[in-house]
Amino acid sequence: MNSTPTLIRWLFFMLLAANLTLFAWLRQHPVKTAPVFSATDPSVPGLQLLSEADPAPHDAIWKKDHEENATEIAPVCFRIGPFPSQAAINPVLEPVQSFVIKTRTRRKTASQEAGYWVFLPATKTRAEALKSARKLAQAGVRDYYVVTAGARENTVSLGLYRQKDNAMARLEELQQRGFDAQWEARLEQWPEYWLDVAMASDQADKLAPILDAAAIEIQSFPAACDW
Repeated sequence: MNSTPTLIRWLFFMLLAANLTLFAWLRQHPVKTAPVFSATDPSVPGLQLLSEADPAPHDAIWKKDHEENATEIAPVCFRIGPFPSQAAINPVLEPVQSFVIKTRTRRKTASQEAGYWVFLPATKTRAEALKSARKLAQAGVRDYYVVTAGARENTVSLGLYRQKDNAMARLEELQQRGFDAQWEARLEQWPEYWLDVAMASDQADKLAPILDAAAIEIQSFPAACDW
C-alpha cells in the first residue's frame, strides 16, 4: 500500500490548521504599527532658499530708502555783508552756527571813484616836463604843477575834480588849445569783510531775524554753493 498520498494530505491539513490558528490569534492580538514622525514641526515655517524667495519685499525696502535719500533737502548758500571789520562778523556768525552746514569769512578790497584827475602824460626828463609847463603858462592856462617824485614823476597835473562834468570841461578846454590832456578816475579803496553760509533750504527763514538784530547795516545775497 502506497503511503505517500496519505502523508501529503496529512501535511496539508497540518498547515491549514496552523494558519487557522495564527489567523484566530491575530484577530485577538492585532499588531501595533510604528508611529509616523514628521520631519518638521507643523507650527514652524519651512526653510526657503534665497533664490526661491519673492523679491518684491526687498525691492520695496530698497525703493523706499532710495526715495528718502532722493528727497533730502538741498543746501542753499548766502553771502552776508559787507562788514567793516573781521570782529564785526562775530555777532552774526555765533547765532547762525546752530543751524548752518558750513561757514567761511572772506576779506576783499572795495573801491569807488573818489575824484577825477586831468593831466599831461609824464615826459622822459624833468626838463621836458618844465618845457610843457611853460607852454601852458604862455597859453594862459593856470592851476598846474609838475610832479617831481613818485610813480607819476614828470607828469604835469592840471587839476583834481570831485565832479566828473567839471573834469571833462577842463579836459575839453585844454585839448582845444592843442594840449594832449588826459584824465583818469581816482579810486578810493578800503577793506571789507563777508560771511558765506550754507544751510538746508528749510532753515533759511532763520537768517533774516539775525541780520535784523545786527547793530550794523548788512544784507544777504544768494550765492553758489561751490566752496
